[in-house]
Amino acid sequence: MGKKMKQQEKVVEKEVRSILVDEETLEAMEKEIPKMRVITPSEISDKYKIRVSVAKSILKRLEEKGAIKLVSSDKRLKIWTGTKAEAAAS
Repeated sequence: MGKKMKQQEKVVEKEVRSILVDEETLEAMEKEIPKMRVITPSEISDKYKIRVSVAKSILKRLEEKGAIKLVSSDKRLKIWTGTKAEAAAS
C-alpha cells in the first residue's frame, strides 16, 4: 500500500472563564438580559466570559425576581425569555 501521512495535530487554546462576577458586570447583566428574546446559559456564558454554571445560577436568580420567564425546560437545556422583550413584541 501507500505511505501513511502523519496528521497534523490541532492546537486548541483553552479559554479561561471567570468564576466570580464583579458588581458592575452583574448590574449590566441584570439590565441587558431581560431585554433579550431568547436566553440560554451557554449564550450568557459566551457573552460575558463566565462559566456555564455561574450563568445558570444568575439566570435562576433573575427568574425568581421575575425579570425573565422560563419558556422551555429539558433535562439538559433551559430556555428563558426576557419580560421586557415580551412587552416590546406585543
